[in-house]
Amino acid sequence: MPSTRGEPAGRGSGTLPSSRWLFLPLGVPNRLLGVMGIAYADGREPSPADHRLLGTLVDQAALALERIRLSEDLAQVRVQTETERLRGALLSSVSHDLRTPLVSILGAAEGLEQVGTHSEGPQILVETIREEGERLDRYIQNLLDMTRLGPGALRPKSVPTDLRELAGAARHRLRGPLRGHRIEVSIPAEMAAVLVDPILIGQVLVNILDNAHTYAGPPTPIRIGATTCGTRAKLWIEDEGPGLPVSGIDPVFDMFWRAEQCDGGQAGTGLGLAICKGIVEAHGGTIHAEAVHSDGRGTRIVIDLPLASPAPTQ
Repeated sequence: MPSTRGEPAGRGSGTLPSSRWLFLPLGVPNRLLGVMGIAYADGREPSPADHRLLGTLVDQAALALERIRLSEDLAQVRVQTETERLRGALLSSVSHDLRTPLVSILGAAEGLEQVGTHSEGPQILVETIREEGERLDRYIQNLLDMTRLGPGALRPKSVPTDLRELAGAARHRLRGPLRGHRIEVSIPAEMAAVLVDPILIGQVLVNILDNAHTYAGPPTPIRIGATTCGTRAKLWIEDEGPGLPVSGIDPVFDMFWRAEQCDGGQAGTGLGLAICKGIVEAHGGTIHAEAVHSDGRGTRIVIDLPLASPAPTQ
């Protein structure tokens, strides 16, 4: 083997000269990258011409190995940089967006201590505590779901599920925020069940409805509809808000996209739709956003999901 000084060893060298093999160090200044071993079938020693050729080969091999090492180091730096960026965005979301409902909860609880028990104040404050607590729970659920969206980590427990029941359950969970909206549901009563995990897809509907409320705001209507086509179901939720900018339709499902917007925008962690995409794709489905009107107003989120059984032919 080469010495610690990075010198040749073995056949014809000053170290282990009787060895059948000649070992040449592959290195760059101040770094040993590897060792190249050479042995002739007839056992002869390398000639001066061979040494020159081997020297060129060793230099080229060392440069190639150094390029590979530098490329791997650069990739690692990029991964670390992206990890730090995501960690920073997550901490920003936690410190700002999760604090908002907590401030309301604490303020309402303090108000309960100060108002009389026979006034209408306590009921309003209790309602605020419930609604803001539920909002905080949704944020935390999104954070937990985010940790489950690694490749192959999310395994839906799919069962035949009625989309009308899922829509009804999502509306009930958001009964406070959706109070000022007119909710229009057009899911056929005879529609076949979808083959999904009801808890996960229920969370998808909650996230989309919550987005519709946040960006459209009351008293605008929110519409929920569904149709079938062969072995697939198409579910959509649309609002009458200002809509997405053309540049924002593609990245709307990117994690933390909302968190990167200006401070004057609507509050949000930027996790909701990214989690929806991960959950839907784990079911073998697709999800996309589109404008409701030709002028770009309104946002429609369309989800494709498998049916539990093919839709009946007409």
